[in-house]
Amino acid sequence: MNKNEIIAEFRRELSCFLGYDQNLKFVGIAKSPPMATGIKASLKPRDFLNFAIEDSVALEQERNRINCPGNCKRAIDSQVDYLIRGLGFFPLARKQDWNIPRKLEFISQIGVVAPRILHRLNQLRNRLEHEFALPLKGQVEDALDVTTLFISYAELVQLPPLNWSLASK
Repeated sequence: MNKNEIIAEFRRELSCFLGYDQNLKFVGIAKSPPMATGIKASLKPRDFLNFAIEDSVALEQERNRINCPGNCKRAIDSQVDYLIRGLGFFPLARKQDWNIPRKLEFISQIGVVAPRILHRLNQLRNRLEHEFALPLKGQVEDALDVTTLFISYAELVQLPPLNWSLASK
C-alpha cells in the first residue's frame, strides 16, 4: 500500500468510526473506541451523546423528551471533566467541589470555548429535575444540537500534556 492509499483508508475508517460516510454525511451513531481489555471501564462523553441521539428519534414521546436532555447534560459534564482532567486540574476541582457552572467558567478562562448556551442547557435540565417541567420538543432539539457541537469541538481541542500534580495541601 502506498502513502495515498494508507491515508484514504485511514479517512474511511475514521469517518466510519465517527458515524459518517466518505462524503461526511452522518449515517449512524458514532462508535466508542474499544478498551484494550475488551471491557468498557466507564462511559465516555460520546456514549452519552449517542444515548441522547437515540432518545431524539421520537421526541413526540414524553419519555424521550425527558431522557434526551439528561443524556445531553451528562455528555457535557463528562466532556468538561475530561478537559479539566487533561489539563491536570481535576484533583483541584474535586477538592474544591467545583459545580458545573464553575467548571465551565474555568475552561472558558483557559481558552476552551464554553458558550453561555451550555448554561441554558443546564437550566433546562434543572427545571426538568427540580420543577418537573416537561421540555418542549424544540428545546430538546436545541439541547441536542448544542451538545453535539460542544462534544465534537472538545474532542478536537489539543491539550498540552502536563506532568505535574497538586501537593497534598
